[in-house]
Amino acid sequence: MTWHPPEAVKNIEPAKKGAENNKTRKKHNTHVRLIMHIDMDAFFAAIEQRDNPLLKGKPVIVGGIPGGRGVVSTCSYEAREYGIHSGMPIAEAERRCPHGIYLKAHGKKYTYAAVQLLEIFHTFTPVVEPVSIDEAYLDITNVVQKYGNEINLARELKKQIFKQLNLNCSIGIAYSRIFAKLASGMDKPDGLTIISKVNIEEKVYPLPVEKLWGIGEKTAEILHKIGIYTIGDLAVDKDNVLKKCFGKNGEHWKKIARGESAATVIPVNQRENEKSIGHEHTFGKDVREDDTFFKMLMKLSQKVGRRMRKRGFGGKTVTFKLRYSDFETHTHRETLPHLIWDDREIFEEGKLLFKQMYKKNRPIRLIGLSVSKLYPLQFDSILTSHQEDLFNEPYRKNEILPVMDSLRNKYGEKIISRFSGVI
Repeated sequence: MTWHPPEAVKNIEPAKKGAENNKTRKKHNTHVRLIMHIDMDAFFAAIEQRDNPLLKGKPVIVGGIPGGRGVVSTCSYEAREYGIHSGMPIAEAERRCPHGIYLKAHGKKYTYAAVQLLEIFHTFTPVVEPVSIDEAYLDITNVVQKYGNEINLARELKKQIFKQLNLNCSIGIAYSRIFAKLASGMDKPDGLTIISKVNIEEKVYPLPVEKLWGIGEKTAEILHKIGIYTIGDLAVDKDNVLKKCFGKNGEHWKKIARGESAATVIPVNQRENEKSIGHEHTFGKDVREDDTFFKMLMKLSQKVGRRMRKRGFGGKTVTFKLRYSDFETHTHRETLPHLIWDDREIFEEGKLLFKQMYKKNRPIRLIGLSVSKLYPLQFDSILTSHQEDLFNEPYRKNEILPVMDSLRNKYGEKIISRFSGVI
């Protein structure tokens, strides 16, 4: 199979050679960063179509099987023609596209492809920041000259991804992170779009203000009331209406609309510690306050606790998320005076939050549990807990928890589990 450059960039000519151009390029690289955003096209579905040629050209929906309670993780572009999108309940997707091909997600396969992608990215630049399994930011400021210009670099990267993985991606290049991400979504699939200070008024300013990262539906409604409908309206607010209405936030949005955000690409090894660790679960059938519910709450507690200990964190804030069968969703949190990292303590806090917010006899669709306000801790130096275990003996976390974690690492999550203690 031969890779061809996308139609959107076939007619873009590389920068002219010569002393004048070199001077301009040097000045450009000195004062303006070049940030690339790579977004894989229908990643999960594309991998399934790649691995099974019979699926090519057909509406493939990844995430769950009809009749189940899952949601769409992603879908092929053929399926999107029926209005299907990520996050949509499988039942609704089936209603819109009953002849679609519905597949369960194969996490390990997708993760392996994501690792391969990162290896490719690092052959082009050392400054890579993955933000999800199928997208990443690359700072190409200091490597673009090697390829002549950013167009050539992007084309070569696309070529390598297709050659090694037989997958397509869409690329956006700009002088700010937000514009780079905006650009990558302008010409999907297999697109390549560049936003520069020369074409910003043409490419960005006419777009609806809702397209700008950080501006949600409610904020957009307020902006519309004061006469701001496009990103251009936001960027050229001459009467300082934004500042009057939103204070510092208004000035912040104005800078973002101009591409003046100072956010840079941060490689994984330079990131700050995780802000929270959590898990969610959608029940196969609606449940109420019963054994099934509390058993799942304990499982989530164990998953969260295990990840915290693996990363060497304790946390102070526990958050519980509850979604009823009609999709009404509530979130409650509690901040503790001490660090917790033990499964049972997380479970007990989650159970208390649940009791505070649950409306009796209402069927439950989804629950989520997370711990935030994380701080590094020396696990081996913590000998005992302030609580006691079921047998009224001092509960030695440094003895029991590592053994349980070791068993799960070797034999899987189901090898050992705590009793939820609700009967």
